[in-house]
Amino acid sequence: MDLKERFEEIILNRETPFIELVQQEDVWDFLASIDKHIAAMKDYDQNSLYHCYDLLTHTAYVVDGLHYDDLSEQDYHDLRIAAFFHDIGKPQVRSDKIINGRVYNSFHGHPIVSEQISQSILKKLGYKGEEYRRIRFFIIAHDLFIDFRPKEKYENPNKHRHSIIPKNIKRVIDRTKNNYPDLKITLDDFISLIPLCISDAYAHKDVVYGADGSIKDTNIDMGHRPLYILDCMRVLKEEGYQ
Repeated sequence: MDLKERFEEIILNRETPFIELVQQEDVWDFLASIDKHIAAMKDYDQNSLYHCYDLLTHTAYVVDGLHYDDLSEQDYHDLRIAAFFHDIGKPQVRSDKIINGRVYNSFHGHPIVSEQISQSILKKLGYKGEEYRRIRFFIIAHDLFIDFRPKEKYENPNKHRHSIIPKNIKRVIDRTKNNYPDLKITLDDFISLIPLCISDAYAHKDVVYGADGSIKDTNIDMGHRPLYILDCMRVLKEEGYQ
């Protein structure tokens, strides 16, 4: 069994949840041996308003949230691999911010760094062609809509650019296409991305509290928003956008 086969045997396993596999010493030793950035995920405290798990545990739950019965064979493969790498760049971009007298971590720009780090690892594992392209795209794009909300949530006109309406979703897609021409990104790629966004959302805290103690967000709301975004993408597809 070569390196890629062993890696996929673990990540794509349909019998045992990845959160259980990664706790097995031999499995973790193998994964950690692939690259130092993978090894750094274990026990990495995210110390974030939104996160309740260390980086590796969060990653494992995101991987496990992508179920074979819900996805095509290709999407199951590419999304699960991307899920493993989607936050790998967080330790490289961490910054501190003080909220209500307490220090929290922020990870602005981590999808871009995660994709950059993942390129060499994916090549080492033997990924190439279409699967390499799609995995890279999923890593880059998984957080693109993190600030978007249903349009009725925005009373401030300055925030309307982040309301979930087709023209705003198209704006993000167009910008991403322009920023990464080598990936040859399509609307169908973005549609395939949505299950990763949902799985990532549900691996956050159940309830997120703001500095004043009020409820700022919930993982249920975070998990529902990608579905509204998907509806916008379907509208764009019906209009002939590709």
